[in-house]
Amino acid sequence: MRTMKPTEQATETAAKQASEPASAPADGSAGNQPVEQAGRPAGRPAASSVRKQATKPAGRPAASSVRKQATKPVRERLLDSADALLFIHGVISTPVDRILKDAQASPPSLYSHFGSKEGLIAAALRRRLHIWTGVWDAEIAAADCPKDRALALWDALTTYQGEHMTERWCAFSGTAAAIEHPSAQLQAVLDEETQLLRTRLLAAAREITGEAAGSEDAGEVSGTSSARAGGAPGSGDGQVSGASSAQAGDAPGNGSEEVSGASAGSAAAGSGSRAEALASALMVAYTGTMSLMLREDYPTAIAEGRASAEALIDAFTAA
Repeated sequence: MRTMKPTEQATETAAKQASEPASAPADGSAGNQPVEQAGRPAGRPAASSVRKQATKPAGRPAASSVRKQATKPVRERLLDSADALLFIHGVISTPVDRILKDAQASPPSLYSHFGSKEGLIAAALRRRLHIWTGVWDAEIAAADCPKDRALALWDALTTYQGEHMTERWCAFSGTAAAIEHPSAQLQAVLDEETQLLRTRLLAAAREITGEAAGSEDAGEVSGTSSARAGGAPGSGDGQVSGASSAQAGDAPGNGSEEVSGASAGSAAAGSGSRAEALASALMVAYTGTMSLMLREDYPTAIAEGRASAEALIDAFTAA
């Protein structure tokens, strides 16, 4: 029998090991492990794997993400985009194409749901008015006395500004200043917002003065056309109109003046009732707050406006 050389023995042993399946020994050791593919360093991915990864375009959102965005109704997407663009960049300056692109919507969808750009603006404002009314309702419900219910307007403004508003001006007065001849649909929502402010302030003033509601309507309360819910007067198109920031009721010129007891008394003397006079004075204080918010940070401006309104109420109740 021929004696095998050491090199031949090693070759035969390696061949036997390669032909045997890998198995785990009973002692729990690693046992035979698969041999790395020849010519490829350990840990380096195969070329086919690299090619497969390279087929996905960089920066392109996954299809599941696009489908998830599309699950929101197109009407809501259009309203969200209108709210985010129109009232920050301006209702005149923002083109419809930009809104459509942001909302991932087509022109027919906008005109089907809203009829026109002004129709979209009106719907976005109405949604804001609904939110604003709810915030104000909650603050009135939390108030403990007539005075606090009147001041709830400023408390609601604090909450609304902190949770729902990002622009530096009021969406309502900004729209009114920018669109000289609004459509009937748009004018209706602007009037609705103004009437809400007039009616609630007059009701609060009557509760404070103890006067019952008479034949006068809330339209006799002055100083409301610029006191729009949710922000300072301005157009959103780079315009701040003197008429829009200090209309009926002659709001303080810079919004920072305190309304004194003397001015409160003179307002009462020139009005049909103390409640109407107080409501008009509160409207002036609110308009002053709006003006302050153009120059100061929101918390400071609202706190100063609330302090002025509280001083007004104290002056009326002491007279």
